[in-house]
Amino acid sequence: MIDILERKHAILVTELDRYVVEHPEFAVKIPRSAQIILQIEGDEEYNEWSRQLAERQRELGQKVVYVKVKGLKPAKSRLLKPEVAVARRSNGIDFSISCPVPKVHCMTKVTLSYKNQWGCLPYIMRLKNHYIFVHCLWHRKWRHG
Repeated sequence: MIDILERKHAILVTELDRYVVEHPEFAVKIPRSAQIILQIEGDEEYNEWSRQLAERQRELGQKVVYVKVKGLKPAKSRLLKPEVAVARRSNGIDFSISCPVPKVHCMTKVTLSYKNQWGCLPYIMRLKNHYIFVHCLWHRKWRHG
């Protein structure tokens, strides 16, 4: 169950970041360096988990801000006129170079590797399994076609 709550939280954090960028007047209401506790109307299980997470991460004397949301709108693609180009099949790769971009991550505090590994997961829905990337990469039986 924790996996589901962590994924839900990651989505909410991302959406809050987008909302703040699009609505700077909302961001002004949040004190600088405050601990934000996300809450979803009617989802007591997530709300309790989120409060406990925030309490573990909160620094001594840090202000607490609750951000309550009614839910999320259905996700829509933002792609503009995508085109498909089928690449010729290669016989494999000899090595892969990962150029990590250090940045803040809502669940691990920082990400340092496995960035932009396009093509490692050989099917369209790679984002669906982003949270289990390493498991998929090492434990899946790949089919070459």
